[in-house]
Formats: sequence, C-alpha cells, structure tokens
Amino acid sequence: VIISTKGRLIAEEPYISILRECNAVVQVSMVCSSYDKLEPGAPTFEERLRMVEALAGSCRRVIVRAQPYMTQVRREFLGNVPRFAEAGAYGVTVEGMKFKKAKPGLVKVRGDFCYPEDLLETHYALIRDACHGNGLAFFCAENRLRPMGDSYACCGCGDLPGFEGNPFNAVSILNGREVEPTERMREV
Repeated sequence: VIISTKGRLIAEEPYISILRECNAVVQVSMVCSSYDKLEPGAPTFEERLRMVEALAGSCRRVIVRAQPYMTQVRREFLGNVPRFAEAGAYGVTVEGMKFKKAKPGLVKVRGDFCYPEDLLETHYALIRDACHGNGLAFFCAENRLRPMGDSYACCGCGDLPGFEGNPFNAVSILNGREVEPTERMREV
C-alpha cells in the first residue's frame, strides 16, 4: 500500500508498529516552511520533517512528496534536500502546481494552467541533481517530464516487489515509450 499524507497520526503508535508489518511506502507531503502559512491547521514543515525521521525504518520507504511545487520556493526547497536525506527519506517526488484560472506566465495543459515545461525542466534538473548529490532518488510526477525521474513510477515504489505497475498507460504513451497492453486489456 502507498500512504500519502501530511497528517501526524501515521508517525505515532500504534501505526508505526503496524507499518513495520506491512509492505507499505509512506509519502509525506512537504515542500518548505513557506508553505506553512498556506496550510493553517496542518502540521508545519518542521513537524513533517520529524515525521519522516519517525517513519524511516518503519516502512519500506519514505518518499517526500513535493506536490504541489511552486517555482517561487526553488531556493528554499533545494536547501531542504539535504535535510530530507538526513531525516531518512528514500527519495523525492515532485509535481508543479496546477491552477484552475489563467495567470501570467502559465500555459494551458488540458484542464489546468501550469508552469511552462521548459521552466519546470530547469527546476527539476536542479532538484534531481541535488537529490542524487545527497543520495536520494528523484521521481518526476509531472506527466510532461516523467522521463526525468529515476523511474516512470513517480510514487517511488516501482522497483519494489508487490508494487509493479502496468506500463501501458497514458504517461508512457505520451512520453514515447513502446508499451503493449496486457492480455486482459485486449478483452472486450
């Protein structure tokens, strides 16, 4: 199971003990302290960092989930990458903020307004290099840039037994991977 949260409960007993018995990957949603004002009532960035520390070693992997990533916090986020590694995270997955309304500098991608691909590619290259420089895996949840990640599985568990996904999906096709549907997928 993949658990994606920013809530404290998962890093407390009895959940820590339960996680030790499961084939679980835990994603902790966090970017930087600047987001604290955007999420009143949610655990702060520093509290979430302590959650990563508590979870590391109690589940298969802890992934820092930087979703949504906003380009304005690039420097602060990059400064946190070594802290993610020190806390025991396995890797980072990142996806840019999607907006419902047009804003200057954004582009329309299907139903959302998003950062331009070239801008995100520049940011993600810096993040990827910082992750790798700190011994962390990098996963790109941005569908347009999925090949930048260490795996097409942006959740950070594609190589773990029991987590194998079906590569015949829209993201693989969009990014030019040669994939085939399964036998079941061919059935009417």
